[in-house]
Amino acid sequence: MNFLASCLEQPGGSWVGRNYQLYNIMDPICIWGTDEACELKDWPSANQATCPSTLGNPVALEGDTVYNILYPSGQEVAAGTGELRKDSGAAGGGIGGSVMGATRMVSWVVCLMTILVGHFTT
Repeated sequence: MNFLASCLEQPGGSWVGRNYQLYNIMDPICIWGTDEACELKDWPSANQATCPSTLGNPVALEGDTVYNILYPSGQEVAAGTGELRKDSGAAGGGIGGSVMGATRMVSWVVCLMTILVGHFTT
């Protein structure tokens, strides 16, 4: 809220101050809270959002899971539990079948080609 408050207080406004949306989700990996939009009704006299249900109620948030992407495999694991996503990358830690893994492989090939070309042209 401090970051948003500083954006709302900027003279002439800011992009964040004009385009923010608050949700009743308690943690950055979306395990606790209620998936609902909230608003700042009493700004600037109050620095707390008003939500349809209780603000910060620690109920389990279900639905959209947040995934961390493991490097270098590209496998996806649930941020809250560490459980491997079933359709994620290749088992065994290879480059994997994901778009991200393929992009990483192309990046390595281009890098290697650049090194080789530089070596043989000097």
